[in-house]
Amino acid sequence: MPQTTGPRVLAEQMMSLVVLTDYTGPLDVIPADVINDGLQASCRAVAADTRLSPTDSDTLTDNAVCEPANAQALGASNYEARMGIYRYPDETNPGEHSEQYDEVFQALKEKGTEVVVVKRDLGLRWDAPFEAGQEIEAYRVTTDWPQAPQDRTGYQKRVIPLPVSDARVNAVVGEPEGTGE
Repeated sequence: MPQTTGPRVLAEQMMSLVVLTDYTGPLDVIPADVINDGLQASCRAVAADTRLSPTDSDTLTDNAVCEPANAQALGASNYEARMGIYRYPDETNPGEHSEQYDEVFQALKEKGTEVVVVKRDLGLRWDAPFEAGQEIEAYRVTTDWPQAPQDRTGYQKRVIPLPVSDARVNAVVGEPEGTGE
């Protein structure tokens, strides 16, 4: 019997999020070593409060007299970006943050911080290394102030709005820097 569909992959544990705090280069192709050296945020991000995605583009309805009524064309792209980040107190001094585990929140906590967030969401576990040729999405964002969640049950966390200034939803991982390729 012929197969009518390819193999599917469950979404659980298959999205990887990496925060690049110093990357200012192009988003179309980001070198593998740059991504692998970034802050791995997959285990620090709250799944229900994290979304990095395109949303509906603006539409234009500036029709010519000869065009059908309500003919639309696509305009500017729009994006939604926010990350829910778990907080980690220092084990010996709970009133301070953990240097070991709270690094993602610390990188994103100040309003106006510019970072690139890389998302890989196709077929590989969150902890698989990034390699040249893999499909990614890249979002250049600026942080807003972290917000306390409305639901105060569960773990301590903050939701950080991330207005998007530039994005590539069909980007790829490039060869490591310095390989000459």
